[in-house]
Amino acid sequence: MERAEDPKFNKWNEYLASELTASETYRQAGERVQDEIVQEQFRQCENSHRHRAEKLQGGLQDLGVEPGMQPQTWNSFASLLAEGIFKDKDAVQLLDQEEELGLKMYQNDRAQLEEHDPLRHLLNDTLLPEQSTTHDALSILRLSLH
Repeated sequence: MERAEDPKFNKWNEYLASELTASETYRQAGERVQDEIVQEQFRQCENSHRHRAEKLQGGLQDLGVEPGMQPQTWNSFASLLAEGIFKDKDAVQLLDQEEELGLKMYQNDRAQLEEHDPLRHLLNDTLLPEQSTTHDALSILRLSLH
């Protein structure tokens, strides 16, 4: 099996790291928020990001590549935790911003991928639609909390 560190898999690795990090961040955020509606939305986002990570890992394995990413936490969320003052609306706002960055990443990369690239199909069929859904859900939640 090839290693995922091969440069031709850089985009796959970038997306996989992003999705694993998002899933882990939502898991940690869900443990800290007080509002049950926010907790449930975070669980849904965590599951969506985990599903995308599994799709990426499966895609790499289908290509004969061993995925090798470990989940982390978004730096902006880690900073919020380090401040020691954790409010639900701050977490929602921060995660909404991260979702927007993820959406822009996928939208910008879409045109750059070759037509026959299996990652382009995964991006169009799964990553981008699900990213749009989680972004929309967090944006609506953010507006409802202000």
